[in-house]
Amino acid sequence: MPIIRPWLVDPSTDARVIRLMVYVWLMMELDAVDYLATVFYDTPQAPFDLHHDLARHLWDESRHSQFGYRQLPKLGVDLMTLEHSLDLYTILVQMPPHERYAMMTMEFEANSFPTKAHVMDRVRELNDFEADTLLAFDRNDEQNHVRSGHRWLPVMMALGGDARPPEEFVEATRARFAELAKTYGGVTPHSLPAARRLTGEKILRLATSGALAPLPCDS
Repeated sequence: MPIIRPWLVDPSTDARVIRLMVYVWLMMELDAVDYLATVFYDTPQAPFDLHHDLARHLWDESRHSQFGYRQLPKLGVDLMTLEHSLDLYTILVQMPPHERYAMMTMEFEANSFPTKAHVMDRVRELNDFEADTLLAFDRNDEQNHVRSGHRWLPVMMALGGDARPPEEFVEATRARFAELAKTYGGVTPHSLPAARRLTGEKILRLATSGALAPLPCDS
């Protein structure tokens, strides 16, 4: 995998590595466009304002992906070496739309802020104004998504016939996602051979040396 989560929060990780990995993270947010789109399709009876906010959410995720798409080649990454994981999509489409939305806003985004705050602090070490600006936009957008989640999740739950308190529902949804991941996680095949795929080790070499000299396992 190109994103090694422990490296993002390890104080000894070179800030240039963190910058590259967070751009990969942003580009990979394209998968959120895929599964958020299914929430539209599966909630035709939702109020217009809910779909309006969901459309903004979807557009934000596509814009975040564009951040990575635009910045990675500037830092020497060949976009054709990046795989887009289908794991989250494959798991989430097994769930009804209100559970999908809960996982997106109340789990994935709400729990990303501590890591992203640390990443932003580290990237500031590079005096890269563009990176700082893009990461600030990303964080601001996702704070708004969580606010929308608090507003619209009870409405989506009602549409799905679920009368539980939202906190109880979210906790149960996390557990259900974990169970589904045992069956549906990690089942999508790689689209690139191992030697072609961008990995964390290759990001480390690229960020610190400016080149991707072959590793023994690359050939």
